[in-house]
Amino acid sequence: MITTFRPTYFAYAIEANMLLANVLEGRVPPQTWENFVVGASYIYLQLKQEFPTLPIFASFQIDEFNEDRVRQADGLKWLMPFTDYMAVSTYAYGYNYRPFNIPADYFTAIRALAPAKKFAIAETAWPAEPVFYPDPAIPGVIPFYNFHSSEWEQYLYMNRLLEEANANAAEFVNWFVCRDYDLRWEHQDKFLPSAILTRMWRDDGILNGAGQARLSGWAWFFTLVKPKG
Repeated sequence: MITTFRPTYFAYAIEANMLLANVLEGRVPPQTWENFVVGASYIYLQLKQEFPTLPIFASFQIDEFNEDRVRQADGLKWLMPFTDYMAVSTYAYGYNYRPFNIPADYFTAIRALAPAKKFAIAETAWPAEPVFYPDPAIPGVIPFYNFHSSEWEQYLYMNRLLEEANANAAEFVNWFVCRDYDLRWEHQDKFLPSAILTRMWRDDGILNGAGQARLSGWAWFFTLVKPKG
C-alpha cells in the first residue's frame, strides 16, 4: 500500500488503546495487549527500515484514555517506542460531554507519555443535531443513546479543537465526517445491523446533508486560508 499510494503519513493501528481498555475490563485475555505490542513493534520496525522518512504511528482514543488514565498510561508506555506521533481521536459527546465542560487537559494529558513526539488529531467530530437511536424514535421505548447537540455546540467544539491543535503545533487535524450522510442513512444504513453505530456520526458534517456549510464549516475553511505564523 505504501509503495502504491505514497502516503504522507501511515497509521498502522487505529485507536490501539481500545484493545487495552478491553483487556483492563476483562473482556479479552490479559496477554492480548502484550501480544499486540510485540506485533506492533515488528510492524513498526520493519516499515521504518523500508521507509525511514515516512511518519508511522498508532492512534489513541483519548476518551477511553481519560476514563482510566493511570492504567491506560501504564499499558501504553510499552507502545511509545513504536509510534512517531501522538495521534489522538475523540468523540467526547459520546461520553456525555458538552463543548463547555470538556476538561482543560482532555486533548493533551496523553502527551505526558511522550512529550517530545509530534501531536496530531487523527479523527474527531461533533454533531450539529441531536444524536439518538433508534431513529426515528419509538414512543415508549428508551433510546440506546440520546445526546443533545446543535449547530452552535458543534461550532463551539470546532473552535476548541482548532485552539488545541494550534497550541500543540498539531501536524494535522482530521474531521469525521465532511458532510452529513442523511441520504445514505435513509436508503441504506438504518436497515443494517450496524445502524446503532453509524447513527452516531450521521450529523457530524461541517456541511449539512444538502451540502451547505455550517458555522463550524466556516471556522474550518477560515483556518485553512489563514496565513501561517
